[in-house]
Amino acid sequence: MTIQEFATMLDGRQYLEEISPAEIVKAKELGYIVVCGQSDDLCEIYGAFREEYDCFNGGVIEDERLPKPITAVWWELQNRYALRRV
Repeated sequence: MTIQEFATMLDGRQYLEEISPAEIVKAKELGYIVVCGQSDDLCEIYGAFREEYDCFNGGVIEDERLPKPITAVWWELQNRYALRRV
């Protein structure tokens, strides 16, 4: 499965249903990193590694296991986070 196919499969998922345990295993097998916002203050990483980051009011996630830093941006209009690669 390509990274695009995997991302398409996960796209549009609802809060707390972003990724299943089986999909986490598959992401790990494929070496993919899945990034999800949790609540109003956390960023969760699944797949190639598992980590949780504090992103209250946004911030930059830097981890040597990430290919590039990820910026978490608080989206005031919808009162939710948007994650994007730097």
